[in-house]
Amino acid sequence: MRAPSLRAVAPMLSIVVVTHNSRSAVVVAFPPLCRQLTPEDELIVVDNASSDDTLGVVRELAPEALVVETGRNAGFAAGANAGARAARGDLLLFLNPDATPGPGLFTLNVVVNVAPAATETGVAAADRLSAAGGVVTAAGNPVNLVTKTSPR
Repeated sequence: MRAPSLRAVAPMLSIVVVTHNSRSAVVVAFPPLCRQLTPEDELIVVDNASSDDTLGVVRELAPEALVVETGRNAGFAAGANAGARAARGDLLLFLNPDATPGPGLFTLNVVVNVAPAATETGVAAADRLSAAGGVVTAAGNPVNLVTKTSPR
């Protein structure tokens, strides 16, 4: 079940998840991910020839997801590019299949922090937390922006 939309006027968000034999990760990560999706969001799962029923679990947990099958283990970068090509959103969010977004990531961090600067944003990255809640790799604020005008 999707969350009600909390966005008045916001860019469409496409979430791209690249999988390869990721069934066990998807079983854990997709329920909290899908609970945060709103009707305006688009979930794209790019599967790199999984043989462990990853797609069966995806179709069960996220029947509205657009599934792109590469037909081979093309790797993460090729899968991410395939997902980006299939995306209709104004903003792309790439998640690993074992990533569980914290509450409010889409509505608060992406929409409030990224969307107003979307025309100037090149890259945004969220902090990564361990299962215990500690920051694994801190890049600064909850969402970090690299814009066209940022120093290189």
